[in-house]
Amino acid sequence: MRQAAVIDSAYRITGVAREGGMAKIYRAIRIKDNKFVVLKILKEEFRHAPDALGRLNHEEEIGLLLNHHNIVNVYPHEGEKSFPYIVMEYADGATLAEFIEKHRWLVVPSALKIMMQLLDALEYIHSMGVIHQDLKPENIIMLPKGGIKILDFGLSYYSRATSSAWKNMLSIGGTPAYTSPQRLAGDISRDCDVFAAGVILYEMLTGSLPYKGEDLLSFSRGDLANLKAPRPSLGNPSIHPRLENIIMRAISPDKKDRFMSSTAFGYALAQIAKKSVSYKKRDVDWLLITFLVLLSAAAFIGYQFYILFHG
Repeated sequence: MRQAAVIDSAYRITGVAREGGMAKIYRAIRIKDNKFVVLKILKEEFRHAPDALGRLNHEEEIGLLLNHHNIVNVYPHEGEKSFPYIVMEYADGATLAEFIEKHRWLVVPSALKIMMQLLDALEYIHSMGVIHQDLKPENIIMLPKGGIKILDFGLSYYSRATSSAWKNMLSIGGTPAYTSPQRLAGDISRDCDVFAAGVILYEMLTGSLPYKGEDLLSFSRGDLANLKAPRPSLGNPSIHPRLENIIMRAISPDKKDRFMSSTAFGYALAQIAKKSVSYKKRDVDWLLITFLVLLSAAAFIGYQFYILFHG
């Protein structure tokens, strides 16, 4: 799509934001009110593919349903479309994945701020009968002032979807490394989003994933008896033990050990957010030792002067 191209007399292309597997994301101006928007346009080779069209239409249907400050808005389009696309809110910022790649990990307060917003949005999404199913850092936009926006509901499950094809395709899931073993085994529930949120928190604080996708797939088939993630403090010693225990509970492969809702997960984090949840571990407190050595030296020198003048 060329720069300044006008789409359906309604949108003027201003640039390419990013490119996905089946679609290109363009920045645009909505001509009627000069508002910046984003157009998600199917690539030409997918414009007649039923799966790609179904996913785009499904994403638009769910986007028009949802209205939350931490979710990218989808706007209705008046009139016919020349080709398949959806109109979305313009959210200026890098993805969480890009931030982690650049900085390795986030400090604890920043990670918790993101998580509380994510879990609040999840509670709203679930209350609307939607399960995202593809939560991952690539689908979270970090806004300049500290907010976040969740995007890409193309793989989401919606119990009242008008597309019977999508409503019944329960085998569809997201990226395996962020998908619970139960979801990989075919069990669709809100729990899969809560598990993904736990994996995202782990990744934000360590820069690595707790599991490999193939390990979760094997566990979902019963091939592994003891799948266990490394404790996050091994990768980031600043993680407080209480926070670490919450993370390990959130990403447990066993469903009965995990938080059963985003609200429960958020409540657990809120309980420790008011206290010190990060610290620097030291096997030896060298600052204290240095102080004691200097204090002892001063005492010794003082004693020697006392002997010299009073002996």
